[in-house]
Amino acid sequence: MSLFKQLIINNMKLLLFTIISLCFLNVKAQNFRLPTDVQQHQLNGKVKKVKEIIAYEMPFFSAIDTVFYSFDKNGFITKSEKQTLQGAPLNETFKTIFERRRAVATTVVYNEEGKEIERNVVKLNKKGFPIEMEMQLNDTEKVKLYYHYDPKDYKITLVSDNKIINVKQVTTYNKEGFLIIREVFKEDDPLAITKNIYTYNNRGFATTVLSQNADKEETKITYEYQYDTHGSAIEIKKYENKILKSTAKRTIEYY
Repeated sequence: MSLFKQLIINNMKLLLFTIISLCFLNVKAQNFRLPTDVQQHQLNGKVKKVKEIIAYEMPFFSAIDTVFYSFDKNGFITKSEKQTLQGAPLNETFKTIFERRRAVATTVVYNEEGKEIERNVVKLNKKGFPIEMEMQLNDTEKVKLYYHYDPKDYKITLVSDNKIINVKQVTTYNKEGFLIIREVFKEDDPLAITKNIYTYNNRGFATTVLSQNADKEETKITYEYQYDTHGSAIEIKKYENKILKSTAKRTIEYY
């Protein structure tokens, strides 16, 4: 697989983590029963704002994300801002802004000089579901991705209009609305490039993700939580094959 294709796949994963909750705005209309942004972010109750600091355990450099979320009273994100600080030897800073306004949701990434280096725009239909995503690859290249819904099998498929890239992502949910499988395919190959399988605790928070690549090599990701009195996660530890990879600590404000 080319580096260019891998870049697209990585961007799809990162962006979808931010915007996939847009699919939940009118779930009954599409026969999907899916969680709100509050639930997707391991939160509970009438959450208004969250400040999250994520420290990553890197072998060769340090990295910290500081994220600010704003939620409406229905449990959906209206705006988020992420500041990424990469320590020595990289010493870089990035800022990511996500904002949803009516039928458009926009994610913009800025470098430490304040220059825009990435912009992704999602268009929504009248029911509030994303139908098209435009990703800015560089100064001159863009790619469009399209959403296809399968209410019968509880699946959402994201495909590209770029025949050179030609990858698609298929996300499968159960009847309770929890994401259970996410797969990325290349061209018409029936074997997935990557496949993630999710399991949850009794609060509805992901506890394990079994990640498989095309060679069937597996990485087991596990999460440990500490909760506040509302049942929201105020600390999240992430492990890969039992090795600590990140620790997130949160300050939460409620309505």
